[in-house]
Amino acid sequence: MRVVLVLLTLLLGPLGQADEQPLKVLFGQSRPPFVMVEEQRGISLDLMREAFARLGLSWVPGFVSNQRMAVELRQGRADVAVEVLPDDPGLFYSQPFMVYHNYLVSRRADAIAFTGDWAELAGLRVCAWQDAEQGLGPLFVAARQGFAGYREYASQRQQVEHWLQGQCQVILIDLLVLQYHWRSLHEQNPQRFGGSLRDAQYQPLPQGRELWWHVGFRSQALRDRFDKELTRMRLDGSYERALRAYGIAE
Repeated sequence: MRVVLVLLTLLLGPLGQADEQPLKVLFGQSRPPFVMVEEQRGISLDLMREAFARLGLSWVPGFVSNQRMAVELRQGRADVAVEVLPDDPGLFYSQPFMVYHNYLVSRRADAIAFTGDWAELAGLRVCAWQDAEQGLGPLFVAARQGFAGYREYASQRQQVEHWLQGQCQVILIDLLVLQYHWRSLHEQNPQRFGGSLRDAQYQPLPQGRELWWHVGFRSQALRDRFDKELTRMRLDGSYERALRAYGIAE
């Protein structure tokens, strides 16, 4: 009997390993320099690639909207979602993973006065990133009712494009994302997307310009392993090197 069990173990063991599927890891869309879909790189992608390599885990990336990331993870169609807010008690979240420096930006020529009260945007058209309300809080949600228009964008390239075209007067966005897309659009069509960052005025958001994002997991054990590795990467300088590769420093 023992011989039979050993033989079964030898036969089934390799099959079990071969059947193991790589982790499905979701990222948002259009978030350069954090996520650059076409090039399959970016700060967040590079950091996840190094962390999983250190952990000896295979994985495949997927790119969906912010809202879709949460749904896919919650419903078990993904194992990991990168750059999400820790708002679902049924999931497990890493330590703070990536920070966005969000500002309220408007054209100097529009002379929009903003001192930090969201109600000052009454009567204006505002463009924000997808799920911005989750991070901006109840005062923003209450004031939004007075905006002349409000839209959240899954594609931040389209968000910047619409702001440059005048479809909204105020844009809420991370400055690196704004800079990347503005330059890209200008190179594509300088007449249509003219001007420069000097033509805009910038105001930190009322609750602070920093918005930290986390990595969401379905598995608590995997979250714990990832957190330990992320801490090591911060201590040995790997995390900062990934930032500096894209011209950013902590």
